[in-house]
Amino acid sequence: MIYGWVPMARNKAMGSVRIGPMTFDVINVRGLCNEEKAPIFGIIEYAPATIQIDAGLCAQTAYITLWHEVLHGILVCAGVDEHDEQTLLALAHGVVQVLESNPDLRSMKRARKSQLVR
Repeated sequence: MIYGWVPMARNKAMGSVRIGPMTFDVINVRGLCNEEKAPIFGIIEYAPATIQIDAGLCAQTAYITLWHEVLHGILVCAGVDEHDEQTLLALAHGVVQVLESNPDLRSMKRARKSQLVR
């Protein structure tokens, strides 16, 4: 997991994220643009299995953008090819806020699992 991820130099691999059966390399790219040459914060590409994040973003915006692209991947993996950007933007901000406000969230899962195995 890339928690607390900080953007670095352009075109530098930052790690990877597993979504469903696929592993996506996370790459910082300076001056990221869409097909119409408009600037964008991030994009997930399925054929090369990459998530590209604009290297010029501050750390907070880059992390929210990473989650935004991960959520796209989760939906596509589940067969939901059509989904709106506004919902994903809200979910990405929400996921980041919950993770940052509740650092014990992962340990709660481990604690629950150990309670079940007696």
